[in-house]
Amino acid sequence: MTWQPYKVYPDTKAGVIEMLKADSCFVIPENPKVKRDPQVQGVWKIWLDGGCAIVYLAGYDDPWGNTRKENDFESDGECRCA
Repeated sequence: MTWQPYKVYPDTKAGVIEMLKADSCFVIPENPKVKRDPQVQGVWKIWLDGGCAIVYLAGYDDPWGNTRKENDFESDGECRCA
């Protein structure tokens, strides 16, 4: 097994939720609406209490063919934090 400097979450709804639970303070609803970017692997939109966020999962290629080195997200600023 090769060591990686970042955790690679599955490119699935469950992976997105797991990453946000580990790396953010967002309040995540019981069954949030989640939508995959149709053109870029590892990019998702998730609707949270009070807003939404875009999630970028590490380990997947960005549109320029570079593998994302870190998990990241951005929100509309309206998401509730715990």
